[in-house]
Amino acid sequence: MKKKELLARIKDSEDEFFQPLVDFIRGMVEPEGKYSPANCLRRFRTLVLVHSFLYYRCGESVVSDGEWDRSARVVKILQESFPEVCALDFFDEDFKDWTGMTGFDLTYNEYIVEEAKRTYFLYRQITLEIPDGV
Repeated sequence: MKKKELLARIKDSEDEFFQPLVDFIRGMVEPEGKYSPANCLRRFRTLVLVHSFLYYRCGESVVSDGEWDRSARVVKILQESFPEVCALDFFDEDFKDWTGMTGFDLTYNEYIVEEAKRTYFLYRQITLEIPDGV
């Protein structure tokens, strides 16, 4: 797929508030490589999962609600624009029909827990305490 075809698949937002986010995605994605739709989707799913784990499972937050909302919206836009790349074998069931309204019901695995620990340390310079039973 050529860049022009790729960009045509990303629809303008009906809400002008989100149009800058659509423009950001258009500037980010490339037909292949590091910024392919599949790689971008995986990266943003990871962000949403990590920050949801920190917030809902650990009671911690290192990003604002607005930043989380933007990441969730990017996931939603990428999934709507490129449905063929949604099968990443990376939390596919969690994100199937996902509205982006909350991360409360998203699952996690050891990779997400380790990414959460790393992310928390980068932001806070202290070790994340994982609650019992998580």
